[in-house]
Amino acid sequence: MIFVNLSQRPRLLAVTGLFVSLLPAASYARSTWTFLTPPRGPHQRQLYRPLVRYLAQVTGHPIRFVGAHSWMVYSVDQASGRYTMIFDGPTFTAWRDQHLHYRPVVRLGGYLTFDVVTTDPAIRRMRQLDGQPICANTLPNLATMVLMRQMSKVSRPYLIPQRGIVGDYHGLLAETCVATVLPTEFLAHRPAPARAKIRVLYQSHAYRNLALSVSPAVHATLRQRIRAALLSPQGLKILRQVYPGQPHARFRPTSAADYTMYESALDHLSSYQYMIPSKDRS
Repeated sequence: MIFVNLSQRPRLLAVTGLFVSLLPAASYARSTWTFLTPPRGPHQRQLYRPLVRYLAQVTGHPIRFVGAHSWMVYSVDQASGRYTMIFDGPTFTAWRDQHLHYRPVVRLGGYLTFDVVTTDPAIRRMRQLDGQPICANTLPNLATMVLMRQMSKVSRPYLIPQRGIVGDYHGLLAETCVATVLPTEFLAHRPAPARAKIRVLYQSHAYRNLALSVSPAVHATLRQRIRAALLSPQGLKILRQVYPGQPHARFRPTSAADYTMYESALDHLSSYQYMIPSKDRS
């Protein structure tokens, strides 16, 4: 029988020809990873809790949810390279892949389209929104980018953020603004009486759906494990917990090639020109 005095300094002991490290257990602890999402409202932490817990089980790393309070802060945060996993839209996914080498692992099936909508019967054309108050997030939110591309460069609308998609929707119904821009899927699931008051002025073309991308710190083998776990029946069960109102939601395998078409989408924003790593600047 061998007795070990653990009060002494950690050292290696030779036991029947094997070397056993007596370093404290904490030295074996996995580093904490982070999971970042855009600022879509105060419910985000609760919304993504099942997914964050599942990813922690799959990877063996403690994972901490991080939520940004504004789109300006989020732009800087996602471009910092400090976060391990980020679940967001196609323009951010493509930008990080190009400049920070984050790799998309899975995406939500289907596509994103956005509707510019109003409840004002006098507004019939997009150009009538010039100079008007619109419930919408600040740039570089994708829905707002869709809206601004249809506006005059002379007289832009006045954006009034309402704390996420749900806030924008209720702001429109409360006449805080004359119009807003909403995901088509979100609008399709609103109560019929409310939809009857809303008229679509413009619908965007389709964009790739949200993707989970991971930092270069996540090696290829672990990326494959994450992908397999999210595509499994258990991964589908977790997705149902995150999006209980979307029974057809599915994770799909994806790669950087699915998002290359959006690589230049943020280039016209002056703030992003300063966030491009110096090695990538022309």
